[in-house]
Amino acid sequence: MKKVERFIRRYWWVVILAAGIVFSIVWKIFGPKGTPIDDSVSAPTFVEKARDKIERVHLEGEVEKAKIRATADAEKKVIEAIEKKGETDPKGAREDIAAWIAANL
Repeated sequence: MKKVERFIRRYWWVVILAAGIVFSIVWKIFGPKGTPIDDSVSAPTFVEKARDKIERVHLEGEVEKAKIRATADAEKKVIEAIEKKGETDPKGAREDIAAWIAANL
């Protein structure tokens, strides 16, 4: 018995370390299990995120094209109106087209 007491006094840290290891192994085996992950709600993958960003970029491009077309159509209408005015009043139409060009270019 004295040998056991002497061993514990000398190597107490080994006894505590062994008890900790045994406790952790028992905890892993019999401890609570983690909650299962629901497959219906999964995090988006990198590919899905990339596709979403690509779609956003394409949408931005289409919106810019539509804005430019709308602006060009409006400007074409202004130019056509000045052109029609030129049939009856060429001098006034020249002044209007000069003013439009100075304002827009």
